[in-house]
Amino acid sequence: MNGQVSVKKVMKKDKYRSATVEDVHKKVEWHINKDFMKKKTFSKIKEEKG
Repeated sequence: MNGQVSVKKVMKKDKYRSATVEDVHKKVEWHINKDFMKKKTFSKIKEEKG
């Protein structure tokens, strides 16, 4: 591996990281909310069925 390739890789990683940190947090929040809603609806269904 020569110097140029590693620098390009690092730059790519930095670009990717800075661009998607917020997106990742949003996705994580969305998944947590989705799981929470699923659990809520499951518990409601269980209560209705008895």
